Amino acid sequence: MTTKVMDKAHRLYTEGHVHIVRQTEDGTLIAFVKSGSDPKLTYRVEVNPGGWSCACKHGQQHTDCDHVCSHVEAVAMKVRTER
Repeated sequence: MTTKVMDKAHRLYTEGHVHIVRQTEDGTLIAFVKSGSDPKLTYRVEVNPGGWSCACKHGQQHTDCDHVCSHVEAVAMKVRTER
């Protein structure tokens, strides 16, 4: 994880851009994260025991590797901090 991704994720989390919608019985989290650079954009993030997905450009390009985007990491920060 790069410092740039972690810094952006921290900013998204602390500025209140992360909204967890629900957690399913199998442990899947569904959340929406507002873009930090364009407040008109919101990305759907899904994190499950087997992986993750995000509707952002980075998330769509890196579906087959471990390069997690800042939106996914911001969701993880919210879960770790607030639960």
